[in-house]
Amino acid sequence: MITVSFYGLDSYVVGRFSKDATKKLAVLLRTSVDEIIFYAPESFLFHQGVEQTSWQALVTVRMPITKAHFAKDVAEFLLDETADFIIHTQVEIQYFDDKNVFKRVNPDYPLFLTGEQLVDDEDAEEDENENPYPDLYEGNVFAGHERDLNAIAKTGNCCEGEECCGEDDCNCDGEHDENCHHHHEHH
Repeated sequence: MITVSFYGLDSYVVGRFSKDATKKLAVLLRTSVDEIIFYAPESFLFHQGVEQTSWQALVTVRMPITKAHFAKDVAEFLLDETADFIIHTQVEIQYFDDKNVFKRVNPDYPLFLTGEQLVDDEDAEEDENENPYPDLYEGNVFAGHERDLNAIAKTGNCCEGEECCGEDDCNCDGEHDENCHHHHEHH
Protein backbone atom coordinates (compact mmCIF):
# COMPACT_ATOMS: atom_id res chain seq x y z
CA MET A 1 0.00 0.00 0.00
CA ILE A 2 1.28 3.45 -0.91
CA THR A 3 0.13 6.06 1.59
CA VAL A 4 0.06 9.77 0.76
CA SER A 5 -0.32 11.81 3.96
CA PHE A 6 -1.12 15.52 4.15
CA TYR A 7 -0.22 17.47 7.29
CA GLY A 8 -1.42 21.05 7.64
CA LEU A 9 -4.25 20.80 5.13
CA ASP A 10 -8.01 20.49 5.62
CA SER A 11 -9.11 16.86 5.31
CA TYR A 12 -12.01 17.75 2.98
CA VAL A 13 -9.56 19.34 0.54
CA VAL A 14 -7.43 16.19 0.66
CA GLY A 15 -10.52 14.06 0.03
CA ARG A 16 -11.45 16.04 -3.07
CA PHE A 17 -7.85 16.06 -4.29
CA SER A 18 -7.49 12.29 -3.86
CA LYS A 19 -10.43 11.61 -6.17
CA ASP A 20 -8.43 12.39 -9.32
CA ALA A 21 -4.91 12.12 -7.93
CA THR A 22 -5.28 8.43 -7.04
CA LYS A 23 -5.64 7.42 -10.70
CA LYS A 24 -2.83 9.71 -11.83
CA LEU A 25 -0.46 8.42 -9.14
CA ALA A 26 -1.31 4.82 -10.03
CA VAL A 27 -0.31 5.49 -13.64
CA LEU A 28 2.82 7.32 -12.54
CA LEU A 29 3.84 4.51 -10.16
CA ARG A 30 2.77 1.77 -12.56
CA THR A 31 0.54 0.18 -9.98
CA SER A 32 -3.15 -0.43 -9.28
CA VAL A 33 -5.40 2.28 -7.81
CA ASP A 34 -6.11 -0.27 -5.08
CA GLU A 35 -2.52 0.16 -3.90
CA ILE A 36 -2.89 3.90 -3.16
CA ILE A 37 -4.58 5.51 -0.18
CA PHE A 38 -4.60 9.06 1.15
CA TYR A 39 -4.33 9.98 4.81
CA ALA A 40 -5.60 13.32 6.09
CA PRO A 41 -5.31 13.64 9.85
CA GLU A 42 -6.82 16.69 11.49
CA SER A 43 -3.50 18.44 11.89
CA PHE A 44 -2.00 21.89 12.10
CA LEU A 45 1.48 23.13 11.32
CA PHE A 46 2.83 26.01 13.40
CA HIS A 47 5.74 28.38 12.94
CA GLN A 48 6.72 30.52 15.91
CA GLY A 49 3.29 30.04 17.43
CA VAL A 50 1.33 30.95 14.29
CA GLU A 51 -0.86 28.34 12.62
CA GLN A 52 0.12 27.75 8.98
CA THR A 53 -2.75 25.61 7.63
CA SER A 54 -2.86 25.71 3.81
CA TRP A 55 0.06 28.17 3.84
CA GLN A 56 2.57 25.43 4.64
CA ALA A 57 1.90 21.75 4.14
CA LEU A 58 3.95 18.62 4.54
CA VAL A 59 3.15 15.71 2.27
CA THR A 60 4.71 12.35 3.07
CA VAL A 61 4.58 9.42 0.69
CA ARG A 62 5.25 5.98 2.11
CA MET A 63 5.96 3.48 -0.63
CA PRO A 64 7.87 0.25 -1.22
CA ILE A 65 11.60 0.59 -1.82
CA THR A 66 10.98 -1.11 -5.16
CA LYS A 67 9.23 2.11 -6.30
CA ALA A 68 12.16 4.38 -5.32
CA HIS A 69 13.00 5.15 -8.95
CA PHE A 70 9.63 6.97 -9.22
CA ALA A 71 10.29 9.26 -6.22
CA LYS A 72 11.20 12.40 -8.17
CA ASP A 73 8.20 12.02 -10.52
CA VAL A 74 5.84 11.52 -7.56
CA ALA A 75 7.25 14.55 -5.72
CA GLU A 76 6.99 16.78 -8.80
CA PHE A 77 3.44 15.60 -9.46
CA LEU A 78 2.34 16.38 -5.89
CA LEU A 79 4.11 19.76 -5.85
CA ASP A 80 2.51 20.79 -9.15
CA GLU A 81 -0.99 19.43 -8.46
CA THR A 82 -1.30 21.08 -5.02
CA ALA A 83 -0.14 24.54 -6.14
CA ASP A 84 -3.74 25.82 -6.37
CA PHE A 85 -4.56 25.17 -2.71
CA ILE A 86 -1.25 25.13 -0.80
CA ILE A 87 1.12 28.10 -0.86
CA HIS A 88 4.29 26.23 0.22
CA THR A 89 4.60 22.44 0.06
CA GLN A 90 7.28 19.99 1.05
CA VAL A 91 7.12 16.38 -0.12
CA GLU A 92 9.04 13.71 1.75
CA ILE A 93 9.33 10.20 0.37
CA GLN A 94 9.68 7.38 2.89
CA TYR A 95 10.38 3.78 1.94
CA PHE A 96 9.61 0.41 3.41
CA ASP A 97 10.57 -3.11 2.45
CA ASP A 98 7.69 -5.19 1.07
CA LYS A 99 8.75 -8.13 3.25
CA ASN A 100 7.77 -6.04 6.29
CA VAL A 101 4.17 -5.61 5.11
CA PHE A 102 1.47 -7.89 6.49
CA LYS A 103 -2.23 -7.55 5.73
CA ARG A 104 -5.59 -9.22 5.95
CA VAL A 105 -8.27 -8.73 3.31
CA ASN A 106 -11.77 -9.97 4.11
CA PRO A 107 -13.07 -11.71 0.96
CA ASP A 108 -16.69 -11.08 2.01
CA TYR A 109 -16.35 -7.33 1.46
CA PRO A 110 -15.01 -5.07 -1.28
CA LEU A 111 -11.54 -3.70 -0.62
CA PHE A 112 -12.76 -0.06 -0.64
CA LEU A 113 -16.06 1.74 -0.27
CA THR A 114 -17.21 3.53 -3.39
CA GLY A 115 -19.14 6.77 -3.83
CA GLU A 116 -22.28 4.77 -4.71
CA GLN A 117 -22.14 3.12 -1.28
CA LEU A 118 -22.09 6.48 0.44
CA VAL A 119 -24.60 9.35 0.50
CA ASP A 120 -24.79 11.08 -2.88
CA ASP A 121 -23.03 14.48 -2.83
CA GLU A 122 -26.20 16.24 -4.02
CA ASP A 123 -28.18 14.62 -1.20
CA ALA A 124 -25.50 15.72 1.26
CA GLU A 125 -25.77 19.33 0.02
CA GLU A 126 -29.55 19.21 0.38
CA ASP A 127 -29.16 17.83 3.92
CA GLU A 128 -26.77 20.67 4.78
CA ASN A 129 -29.49 23.17 3.85
CA GLU A 130 -31.97 21.49 6.17
CA ASN A 131 -32.24 22.50 9.82
CA PRO A 132 -29.86 20.17 11.71
CA TYR A 133 -31.98 20.80 14.86
CA PRO A 134 -35.58 20.27 13.70
CA ASP A 135 -37.00 20.77 17.21
CA LEU A 136 -35.64 24.29 17.49
CA TYR A 137 -38.03 27.16 16.77
CA GLU A 138 -36.74 29.15 13.82
CA GLY A 139 -39.42 31.86 13.79
CA ASN A 140 -39.39 35.36 15.29
CA VAL A 141 -39.53 34.91 19.07
CA PHE A 142 -40.30 38.62 19.44
CA ALA A 143 -43.35 38.59 17.16
CA GLY A 144 -46.17 40.55 18.80
CA HIS A 145 -43.78 42.30 21.22
CA GLU A 146 -42.34 44.85 18.81
CA ARG A 147 -44.13 47.74 20.55
CA ASP A 148 -42.74 46.78 23.93
CA LEU A 149 -39.24 46.36 22.50
CA ASN A 150 -39.47 49.79 20.87
CA ALA A 151 -40.51 51.33 24.20
CA ILE A 152 -37.53 49.76 25.93
CA ALA A 153 -35.24 50.96 23.16
CA LYS A 154 -36.57 54.56 23.51
CA THR A 155 -36.54 54.82 27.31
CA GLY A 156 -34.03 52.20 28.30
CA ASN A 157 -36.41 51.15 31.09
CA CYS A 158 -39.20 48.76 31.77
CA CYS A 159 -41.62 48.26 34.63
CA GLU A 160 -39.95 45.65 36.83
CA GLY A 161 -42.22 42.83 37.86
CA GLU A 162 -44.86 44.11 35.47
CA GLU A 163 -45.44 43.52 31.80
CA CYS A 164 -43.43 46.05 29.79
CA CYS A 165 -45.33 48.97 28.43
CA GLY A 166 -44.99 51.96 26.21
CA GLU A 167 -45.44 55.53 27.41
CA ASP A 168 -49.05 55.73 26.27
CA ASP A 169 -50.33 52.72 28.14
CA CYS A 170 -48.10 52.25 31.18
CA ASN A 171 -49.63 49.66 33.46
CA CYS A 172 -47.79 50.81 36.58
CA ASP A 173 -50.20 51.16 39.50
CA GLY A 174 -49.62 54.78 40.40
CA GLU A 175 -47.37 57.80 40.53
CA HIS A 176 -45.21 56.44 43.32
CA ASP A 177 -45.11 52.81 42.25
CA GLU A 178 -41.64 51.49 43.13
CA ASN A 179 -41.72 49.20 40.11
CA CYS A 180 -42.23 52.00 37.60
CA HIS A 181 -39.04 53.48 36.19
CA HIS A 182 -40.44 55.33 33.18
CA HIS A 183 -39.50 58.94 32.76
CA HIS A 184 -43.03 60.16 32.12
CA GLU A 185 -45.98 61.33 34.16
CA HIS A 186 -48.57 58.85 35.33
CA HIS A 187 -52.23 59.74 35.06
